[in-house]
Amino acid sequence: MQTITVADTTRQTLLAALDAHAMDHSIGVKIRRRDEDPRTIAPTVAAWPADTDGLFRIALPHRELTILWRAWALAEIAAGRGARAAADEYAAKLNLTIGPDLTDAYDYVAARLAGSGVHGTNGSRTGWTQSAMWVLRDGETRKPYRRYEASGWRSRARAHEACAATGLALPGRNTWHPKATMLFLTPVEKLPPAQAAALTKEESDAIDAMMAA
Repeated sequence: MQTITVADTTRQTLLAALDAHAMDHSIGVKIRRRDEDPRTIAPTVAAWPADTDGLFRIALPHRELTILWRAWALAEIAAGRGARAAADEYAAKLNLTIGPDLTDAYDYVAARLAGSGVHGTNGSRTGWTQSAMWVLRDGETRKPYRRYEASGWRSRARAHEACAATGLALPGRNTWHPKATMLFLTPVEKLPPAQAAALTKEESDAIDAMMAA
C-alpha cells in the first residue's frame, strides 16, 4: 500500500478525473486484469475520512495509485494542462516526490507508442531515445526546412506527432514546439520490507539465555 496526502479540493479533483477517465484505455496498459474495474477506486477515495488536520491520507495499492495518477493526467491534458514540466507541482499535491515516488514510465510509454513506428525507449526500456528526448525537453526550434529530410528532425517530428496522438504530448501544438505531459511519469511500486523469519523455540530460548547472562 502507498499513501497519498491530499486536501479536499485535490480529492474532489481526483474523483472527477476518475469519473471521467477511469475506463479510458490510455490508463490500462499493463496495470489491470480483465476482471478488475478501475471504477472501484473512486468509492475508496470518496469514503476515506479526513484526519484532524483536514487532510486525507489515503492508502492505495500501487495499481490503483497508477490508475489515479493517469486518470488525473488525462483530465488535466483535456483541460490543456498536465505538462511534464509541471509534474513537481502535481506530485506535491499528492505529497509525492519525483524520484522516490514517481519515476520515468519507460514500459508505459513504449506500450503507448507501439505500432506508431516511433520508439520512445531503447531496447531494454531503461532510457529514452533521442526522438523522445526531443519531446521531453519541450524542444523548440525554427522549422528546419531543407535540413528536415536529411537529418534527425524528421524522426523528432514523427515522435512529437505520435506522442500527441497518444496523450504523451499536449495536442494542438506546432510540430517544432512539443510539450511532454505528466504521463511520462508513473508511480514507483514500493514493495513491503521482507518480514524476518520466525524464530524456532530453540533460537528463542538461546536468545533468552544470552539476555539473562
